[in-house]
Amino acid sequence: MSKNFELLRQAGWRQDFFEGLPSEPPVEPTSTKRAKRFPPGEDQVSTLVQKLFLSSGGSDIRTVMFSGVVRSVGCTRTCAQAAKTLANAVSGSVCVVDTNFEAPSLHHHIPQTAGAGLSDAILESKPGKEYAQRVSDSNLWMLAAGSQGRRVKGFSKGATLESYLRELAGQFEYLLLDGPALSSGPHAFTVGRASDGAVLVMESTGVAPNLLLKARKQLQAARVPLFGVVLNQREPALPPLLDRLIK
Repeated sequence: MSKNFELLRQAGWRQDFFEGLPSEPPVEPTSTKRAKRFPPGEDQVSTLVQKLFLSSGGSDIRTVMFSGVVRSVGCTRTCAQAAKTLANAVSGSVCVVDTNFEAPSLHHHIPQTAGAGLSDAILESKPGKEYAQRVSDSNLWMLAAGSQGRRVKGFSKGATLESYLRELAGQFEYLLLDGPALSSGPHAFTVGRASDGAVLVMESTGVAPNLLLKARKQLQAARVPLFGVVLNQREPALPPLLDRLIK
């Protein structure tokens, strides 16, 4: 991992912010609201969920945007897995939302149809929750990007999307937002401002320090707190890394 750490140091990240994810499951929460078990075999995502939502330091975090520094780095898969894991760990409602209007793909990871969704709610001036679909009989809900994503991206002002997401956050206990890549433009930062903070997802191989540094500065400028970084590995032999939550 020394090469990856060196690249991250060049981008302004201290090595002590990173840690290998443990092989054993995290300690299960004792609260009655959080009494369910983490799914076996998902220790890495479980650790992320534990740190973001279930630890004492993250108890106030309810809405998180997952975004890639660039496209096609596994952000949607990470967001979907985190939503499933969180829903299995709490009794409250969890909603995962596809805000990537340009390239929606959350429906490939959550067993729901990709019909009407967030973009339709915005253009039709209806509450977003009306379009959310419950996953089986669980406490997990999914809100697709909808069928009018391209229209809403060009027509709707950022404030409209932000207000819709904030309203949606008040209707579910937890909201996980699958956001577009930061490199795609201001839309990603609008989504970020509607959240408590962001998790960046990137590939650990070929990390460009200048892109990391730019992403960090962009989030700071948009006043979006950065909670951590997930490094996805192309080679399964290398364990993923998770940035410690930045205090």
